[in-house]
Amino acid sequence: MELKLKKNFIDYRYIEQTKLQNKYNIIVCIPVSYEYEYIQILIQSLYKLDKKYLHKTLFIFNINNTKSASDEVIDNNKKTFKLLSEQNFNFDVLLLKYFDKDKALDDKNGGVGLARKIAMDNALFLFDYSSEKNVLVCLDADCIVEPNYINEIYDFYKINNADVAYVNYKHRLDHNIDEIISYELYLRYYVLALHYANSPYAFHTIGSTITCTPQAYIKAEGMNKRKAAEDFYFLQKLAKNFKVHHIKNTTIYPSDRISHRVPFGTGKAIHNYIEGLQNKYKVYDFEIFKILKQFLEIFYNKTLSAEKYLKIFEKIHPEINVFLNEYKFIQSWDKILNNSKYPEKIQQQKSIWFDGFMTLKFVHHFDRILPKSDCFHNYKLLFENLKITFPNNYPNKIDEKIEFLNFVRDIEKVVKF
Repeated sequence: MELKLKKNFIDYRYIEQTKLQNKYNIIVCIPVSYEYEYIQILIQSLYKLDKKYLHKTLFIFNINNTKSASDEVIDNNKKTFKLLSEQNFNFDVLLLKYFDKDKALDDKNGGVGLARKIAMDNALFLFDYSSEKNVLVCLDADCIVEPNYINEIYDFYKINNADVAYVNYKHRLDHNIDEIISYELYLRYYVLALHYANSPYAFHTIGSTITCTPQAYIKAEGMNKRKAAEDFYFLQKLAKNFKVHHIKNTTIYPSDRISHRVPFGTGKAIHNYIEGLQNKYKVYDFEIFKILKQFLEIFYNKTLSAEKYLKIFEKIHPEINVFLNEYKFIQSWDKILNNSKYPEKIQQQKSIWFDGFMTLKFVHHFDRILPKSDCFHNYKLLFENLKITFPNNYPNKIDEKIEFLNFVRDIEKVVKF
């Protein structure tokens, strides 16, 4: 039985290659825009994929730009389309052609979110729904994947009966090494600190790592059309309905390149570090997560009136109530209590109201009072509280920082989230 989004579906089925003979169990969706140089590295890694499930796999490349894109971008996309068309892949490939003027994305909505959405929405028509498990996979054109990439994702979903998962990642350290180490340590610190605080939103939200079943995709009402942070908001919606797993036995390697195209993410962070717009090796003060941990412990383990909650929160830190009042906690909590008849429903509504975005707002609020400080000092405090031994010396040289980054990467693979 074919699945389709009931709302927010975009039927952009302008398909360049229409002779697909199969229905698939794994569909990998890749937005492509101005990627001719980088996608060649991805292609090389795809040729090395293990063959076990390749006959069940489809790769959708959505080559796209907006109607107002420059001739340089359009020409680059045409070269990419030609390059992909001429490949002799040992798996099925579908090319979506949204770079010509008559099929380009509209300027208002065009971007990575819409490009992902077009591919993912239309992947729903191409799954083999007679099979026990299907997986929708996000990837980016500037990534490298390991040979076991498809095998590990599909086996993980079958063995764990998963609905949502993200793939382990490591940024490549080819260029801007100091900057990318700083940024990845920043990302991993935040997730590990949320884990310490017992937040249900302690997971990475990197677009090229996200996977889910088509049923979960529909439950989350599909990918959004955001031009940036589309991955963050999409995974937040998935997390409100499903456990987010971590696929640890294969790794993707995102690019370390500079980018000006979006206001968030790796490329923008690297640009900001290089231009001095953002300080390297600074992370949120660990004290914020100690406050968050106390707040969540009370919020999740007790069901009280709004007034009683606020009295307790005031004793933890008065700024908690300043924050909650800013986001109309009393009105929201009263509404939850009035509309939720059972304790299980109340617990669910707690994590829906105080979701990953609200968690980030909480951290940002306290960042004004407890500003970002030295990365390695805060990691030391975090490790002490997680009962993890900190390396003997603070990293100083590049090779020491790489060693520390690899140490943190390994920790994430053994910590149970």
